[in-house]
Amino acid sequence: MIFLFGGCASWQSMLSFGLFKTKSEKQEEALKAKCDEKDEISCNNLAVIYSNDEYFDDAKKYYEISCDLGLATACSNLGQIYEKGLGGTDSDMQKATQLYEKSCDSEDGVGCYNMALLLYKTSSNELKEQNAIKAFELLEKSCKFEYKQACFLLEKLK
Repeated sequence: MIFLFGGCASWQSMLSFGLFKTKSEKQEEALKAKCDEKDEISCNNLAVIYSNDEYFDDAKKYYEISCDLGLATACSNLGQIYEKGLGGTDSDMQKATQLYEKSCDSEDGVGCYNMALLLYKTSSNELKEQNAIKAFELLEKSCKFEYKQACFLLEKLK
């Protein structure tokens, strides 16, 4: 079968009707298919793509799926969406803390690190010292889980 098209308008029509897919569109479709099969890493990777493109509603949806499937990193990423109030979500520090804690309890260094920072920055003046100790412990835990940024911050704080 031979197609004869003339001019830019024909190429535009072909692209508009989905006759050709970009590499990123093909990648997205493949990740969605694997996510539909309950592959938590594919769900997380799809959410990362949406986050990078600032489609936070879609990112939130796929982080939730991945977190529910047990991927600790996705829980931490979802926590950031709640903390920052992205994707049509109001900022919810309690939900962010729960997600960071779930991630940290699953030995994800990023989750421990995010929880430490959130704990410290949301502390009231009377709890600042007590929470600073807890935040320091979380940073140590994060470093133990090999999150280098936490190790670097610990060195700066000592």
